[in-house]
Amino acid sequence: MKKIIITGATGLIGRKLSQKLFEAGHQIIIFSRDASSAKKALKKEFTYIDWDYRKNDNWLESISSADAIVHLAGINLFSKRWNKKFKEEILASRKETT
Repeated sequence: MKKIIITGATGLIGRKLSQKLFEAGHQIIIFSRDASSAKKALKKEFTYIDWDYRKNDNWLESISSADAIVHLAGINLFSKRWNKKFKEEILASRKETT
């Protein structure tokens, strides 16, 4: 069993991935800006941690003991028409949170 942290777990890919990894017997830790909302949305026996990438607080300890981190957080790719400005927003939303 691996301890796996997932950001962006409430998104399309994150939902499927977290479920599959859980079914494979792994411990899933969800990092979310709103852990209580994520728990309601996913309704699984995961561990939920409030995560603000700008603050080094309670989530830092989880990272040091994790076997893997899957970083899917970022702006919704389907929320706007893709143009140069939106592509920059997509990249920035992922770089900043990493």
